[in-house]
Amino acid sequence: PDKTLVSVNSLIDEALSLVAAEAAEAGVSISKQLTTDDDFIVADRVQIRHVLANLIRNAIEAMQDLPRRELLVSTETQAASIIRVEVQDTGCGPGVRENPDSLDVFAMRKEGMGIGLSISRAIVEAHDGRLWAKANPEGGAIFSCDLPLRGRAFSG
Repeated sequence: PDKTLVSVNSLIDEALSLVAAEAAEAGVSISKQLTTDDDFIVADRVQIRHVLANLIRNAIEAMQDLPRRELLVSTETQAASIIRVEVQDTGCGPGVRENPDSLDVFAMRKEGMGIGLSISRAIVEAHDGRLWAKANPEGGAIFSCDLPLRGRAFSG
C-alpha cells in the first residue's frame, strides 16, 4: 500500500462523489455530520476510499425498494487516537438484528458475490483499524469503521 497522510473527511467527500449518480438515481437522501477535529490518518488513499464507497453503495442498495431512503455518513473522534466513520442507512438491514456484531451475515447478497465487505474489512485491518455492523434503531444498519489517527495504533 502507498500510505500517506490523508483527511478522512476528504476521503468521504471523494467516495460520495463516486456514488452520487447512483444515489440520485435511487432517490437516496445523503447527509453528512463530519468532525471538525483532527481527521488525518496514515493510509492508502485509494484503498480507504474504496472501502467508504463500498459501504455507501451497499447502503444505497439496501434501501432501493423502500419508501424511506436516508443515508448518514458521519465521523467522530474516539479518545485521542481513533476516528470513527459511520455509514447509517434506513434499509432492510438483513441479518443485523440476529447477529449485530458480525459482518458475516452480510456475506451473501441478492446480486454480486458478496465479497466486498470481506475485502473492506481486510483493508481496514491492514490499516490497524476495525470494521463492524450493528442494527440501526431506526431501521436498517450502521457500519462503523475505526481508524488510528495519524497512524497511531489502537487495540479494538
